[in-house]
Amino acid sequence: MVKLDNKQKSYILEKEAFKEIVLDGELKFRYAISNFGRLISFTENFDDGRIVKGSITDGYRIFRYKLRTSYKIYHRHKFFHRLVAEQFLPKTFDEQTYVLHLDHNLANDIVDNLQWATRDEMLQHQNRNPRVRKSRKQSGKRIAKWNRKNKRDGKKLTSAQVALIKEILSNPERDVNQKIIAHQFGISQMQVYRIKSGKNWGHVNIDSQDVSPTTGKPSAKKVTKNEKPFIAKKVDLTQMSKRELEKLKIEEAWNEKLEAFRKGEKSELIQRWIDYNRRQYRKGRLPTEKFEKLTEVNFLFEVAPKIKKATNSWDRQLEEWKKGNRKSVPIQQWKQRSIRRFVEGKLSRDRIEKLKKVGILK
Repeated sequence: MVKLDNKQKSYILEKEAFKEIVLDGELKFRYAISNFGRLISFTENFDDGRIVKGSITDGYRIFRYKLRTSYKIYHRHKFFHRLVAEQFLPKTFDEQTYVLHLDHNLANDIVDNLQWATRDEMLQHQNRNPRVRKSRKQSGKRIAKWNRKNKRDGKKLTSAQVALIKEILSNPERDVNQKIIAHQFGISQMQVYRIKSGKNWGHVNIDSQDVSPTTGKPSAKKVTKNEKPFIAKKVDLTQMSKRELEKLKIEEAWNEKLEAFRKGEKSELIQRWIDYNRRQYRKGRLPTEKFEKLTEVNFLFEVAPKIKKATNSWDRQLEEWKKGNRKSVPIQQWKQRSIRRFVEGKLSRDRIEKLKKVGILK
């Protein structure tokens, strides 16, 4: 149901409530947000307001505005879903700093679809995303297939190899960096960093593996049947094949863009990198180690689909109506569809005016 005010040309949906929002600085209009996630600009009353559609960034609906001073123009923005939550959803405690979309649709900002949450609750909610679970399942199948093919138990390193890596990293006189260590053991540079910081393989230490300081090998007592001693060898980059060097360069470039993304840099190159990782994630081709790195920096894997702009087919149907071709089935369907969208409050003001001029609406 829609309440229409022909004088002010504004409409309010049934059960929709607006609340005025306070923005920093003096603006030309006042603004209010509804429990349906709709933003309006008005002067005195909500009835004379106009709908503000905003823009979409990474799937989120955003309201952008400018603050002008005598010297400079400041750009500000507000997220629609946070405006709705701040006005219509009270927090239960202060640690709730994130707003969740319960149906995982970032463009659905109706108050019933929003919920305040802590960081842990936000991560758990992201893990319940059907697309995330499907991608992880596909990734797990690929890893299991690779492990079966290469006769691995799912781990790239043994405890003896980890102890050896820690010994190399603890040596202040070592002549190899983390990049070379990662290539030598067939792991990522991030994995070496996590071993060094203790986030991965924290239960393994050099003393527990009884590594000989002279040979760099674990003692025979600590080596099991399935765990062979591993001897570190220096990697000579000049002896690497062109394919290996190219692969190493690609990995280095990827890590550089990850660091730039972590710092918040924005450029066309970074955006292409973001889009590439999202495509790999949707296709289930994103490696597990890269997925872990992106998760640590709160990378947004899923975004709401972009709303395609309507084509000019509506205007073509209108022209056919003006020419008198009104009895054809497509024209009658177009007329009924336009009237239905008008009643539902989904028809733009420009199209409403056009339909009034040709006599379809009064």
